[in-house]
This record gives sequence, structure tokens and C-alpha cells, in this order.
Amino acid sequence: MLDKKDDLYMLEINAAYVGDKPERGLAQYLGIPLTLRRSSAIAQVESVDEMHFSFDFEQIIQAVKKIVPTVKGVTGKSIAQHFMSGDKYSSPKPVVIYHDQDIEITVGTGRVENRFVYNQGNPTDTWSVDGSTLTGLLDTSYEDESKKEPATMILTVQSSKRDRLDYALPVYDHELKEKMIQMAQALANAIA
Repeated sequence: MLDKKDDLYMLEINAAYVGDKPERGLAQYLGIPLTLRRSSAIAQVESVDEMHFSFDFEQIIQAVKKIVPTVKGVTGKSIAQHFMSGDKYSSPKPVVIYHDQDIEITVGTGRVENRFVYNQGNPTDTWSVDGSTLTGLLDTSYEDESKKEPATMILTVQSSKRDRLDYALPVYDHELKEKMIQMAQALANAIA
């Protein structure tokens, strides 16, 4: 139930390999709108060399400030340090870099090698931080293990409201959905 007062319900269908096709088809057939969980901008970042990525989070903060000038309390250095938190058993969640009553923007690593790489069961930490810059290994290609994939970083726009499991609630308000999509497109342009 999305809204008891307005008697709004949501049906979510998950299907391997076809993404949201079943949901879209059912919504179109019934003539009802889809909710929006998130809208993301994925930035492909130029590699440092053939093996390593480097993300300068201060540059990301400056790009986001062009879209939402009220980014406060978050620095590129604090974001880089966040991704170095945890241990070999945990992966840091994306960092919230903007938050208001309706939406939030997070930044996270995308396609990069895991921080800890195991060799004969022994973990090696492959990431390092220098100020606001996080450096690590590029991810190996699934198609050709002799090649590396370009590094990506993900900026996500989602609802700032949470469910009981701390997931962003789906957005069903048409104007807010459009705002989120436009904001993600503007972020994609800003970080391109």
C-alpha cells in the first residue's frame, strides 16, 4: 500500500533477464502509471592506466553543486574516506550528498574491482585514498578475462522517504517523478 487515504497500491514484478518489461507491459495494458524507485546517472571515468581507476570526489561535488547549489556538509575527502571504511566482509553503501524533504542524491562506485581481492584465500586491499581521490583496480571483463572494463561511478536520485527496511520509497507523484528524471539527466550532463 502506497497511500491508504488515496487507496493506492503497488504491484512489483521482478523477472530475471528481462528487467522491468513485465511491469511495463502490465501497466500499459491496465492503463496505470508506474512508480519510480530511482533515476541514475552513470559516469564512465577515464582510467589512470591499463589497470587502475581514480575517482576525484571533489570534482563530483562541484559538478553536483551546479545542479543543486545547496550541497552542504559533504566533502570530496569525506566521501573518499567513506569508501575506505569497513573491512573485507563489508562494502560501503553509496554516500548521500544531497537531501531535502522529497529527494536525495547519492554517489557510489559502479563498475570497478572489489576493494579486497583474494589470492589463495588471503585478502589484499587494492584501494587507496589521497585527499578526495579514491584509486583502485579496474574490473575484469566478463567476455574476455584478459581485458579490463572502464570504471564507472553512479549518481542516483531517489526518494528521501524510507520504508521500514531503510529502502527509498517508490515515487508515484507525476511531478516528483519528472523532477527526479530531469535531475538525473542534468547530473549526467554535469559529470560527462
